[in-house]
Amino acid sequence: IWSNFRKFDGKCDSITHLCNQILLVGRWLLQDHRHHVRLRWLLPLLGLPCGVPSVYTINSTYLAFHPEFDTSIGILSTIFTIGVVCVYINYDIDAQRGYIREKNGDVTIWGKKAEFIIAKYQTSDKKSHTSLLIHSHWWGVARHIHYVFEMSAAWMWSIPCLTESPIGYLYIFQLTCILMHRIFRDEEKCKGKYGTYYQEYRKKVPYRLIPGIF
Repeated sequence: IWSNFRKFDGKCDSITHLCNQILLVGRWLLQDHRHHVRLRWLLPLLGLPCGVPSVYTINSTYLAFHPEFDTSIGILSTIFTIGVVCVYINYDIDAQRGYIREKNGDVTIWGKKAEFIIAKYQTSDKKSHTSLLIHSHWWGVARHIHYVFEMSAAWMWSIPCLTESPIGYLYIFQLTCILMHRIFRDEEKCKGKYGTYYQEYRKKVPYRLIPGIF
């Protein structure tokens, strides 16, 4: 990213993209790194050793070699602002779930008590455990509402590439495919893990991603 930044030559399109990219990657470093061990099986699929450095930086590379793009400051400011809002909301959604579970559901957010289902399940060693299936606040909107803002933030770092080539949209295409696959994979996993508790949860939160649509 830094080597491409030196080629940007002060172009606002490139700087807007770079700032949005740094925000999203920074949020991942701050919050999502703890999932790395649990998602170890995904490493070959994502190609972390070579896929992330190439796909994550393909937008900045494209803009570095296409300095002719010169979008207005007003439009770029709007893109950047939307990107910041999306990254913040995405962070807040995940943080809210962690906070509710940390306090065992005994919390008040936005002036309202957290609502959840106490789901019991057994692990392979026959030990019983419980988990909170939250169906209020952000998590009452849709079961994967945080993905909406993650994808929206990714769009904000892709849009400065404009429409001359699909290369600038490779990352958002890859991310959408991964998240859509994850939605259905997690659903099957939760059905097997939580059984009737998950069926009840789905009635409370009927939509997977976008309320009223999907």
